[in-house]
Amino acid sequence: MSDTRRIFWLLITLPFLLLLALALRDLISALWDQKKLGDAAFGGVEWARANSFDQSGITTAAQSAADLPQVKVMSWSACGCPSGGRIFQFKCDAKCPAGQLPHRYVVVTTSVCFSPVLAWPGVAQCQSGNSQCDTAGCTAHQVLLSAQSIALQ
Repeated sequence: MSDTRRIFWLLITLPFLLLLALALRDLISALWDQKKLGDAAFGGVEWARANSFDQSGITTAAQSAADLPQVKVMSWSACGCPSGGRIFQFKCDAKCPAGQLPHRYVVVTTSVCFSPVLAWPGVAQCQSGNSQCDTAGCTAHQVLLSAQSIALQ
């Protein structure tokens, strides 16, 4: 292969290799942040199970477990009745349709705004007016990542 052909081949493939490197960087970073969000949500639920339902304590525990800047934490307690392998939200002071008392659950949702290097086609980016993105504080061209953990209290 002549030097001219090698240079031509390099000039043709280099942009594609650069695009591939950027795509891999964004994918790996987003997956790593998503794993940290899952750990944070789990950490918040575990704290609530070990202590009691306290939103500030859950938030502190989740943010400490996340090791991500500006993680938003939402937590709430709800009652539910199991039926057919699923859990349906129900009033805490009423009986379930099957006659048993409802179980109390702790739900922790964590979210963070991820900024990809490029706007990738097929990836839902935040836009103004999107309530989830607005709540998390995401701007246009950012991607909202979130995780949720639910456990019996």
